[in-house]
Amino acid sequence: MKTLAELIFDLLDVMDREATTVRDGFTTGLYWYGGHAHPASKRPRTEPAWSKRLAELLADRGVPAKCEVKYPSPLRRKSCDVVVSISPAENVWIELKTADKNYWASRSAWIYRSYLLHPLVPGLDPGKTHTVPLDMTKLATLSRTDAAHVAILLVGFDTPADPMDDDIHELSRVSGLGTVPWSMHRREWKEPYRPDLRTRCWFWHRPTT
Repeated sequence: MKTLAELIFDLLDVMDREATTVRDGFTTGLYWYGGHAHPASKRPRTEPAWSKRLAELLADRGVPAKCEVKYPSPLRRKSCDVVVSISPAENVWIELKTADKNYWASRSAWIYRSYLLHPLVPGLDPGKTHTVPLDMTKLATLSRTDAAHVAILLVGFDTPADPMDDDIHELSRVSGLGTVPWSMHRREWKEPYRPDLRTRCWFWHRPTT
């Protein structure tokens, strides 16, 4: 799993550097990858574009992968972002989430924290349905016959002056991501198109039971 995590980080870096499309005067990069993937769209969504391209790049490197894979019953109407086959008998179901502290810091820390922590921390936005804890709930429905491993891939953006480390520690504590059977790998790099911005990636995984 460490090898898979490192490969995914490598590919996210590739995506960051290949996204040279300019929108509204800014080079898109991984930060606004939806604007690169869908240049004609007025409101392109970045997370689905990440999932699609990540699955393509994994497959290009000989690692079979699909995006938007339907969950088995009872969640047949919901989809998992990326499913990777690390062997003929082992699938890894990965939910991918962004945590853009840089964007929300001057707008609404409440919304940022809601996407990261709802419903495990009181007082956050109950209308948020695509959060890290709720993605963990979906993954928890998978059995050993569905997946060998499940994973959360969190891609965050922050600055050294306003880091998200305390938020990640809180998420790890309240969600259980920081305890066995979960394991974690991480990487960060300087965002190539925006001064002071950092791209930070966490990959938590556990075997299914």
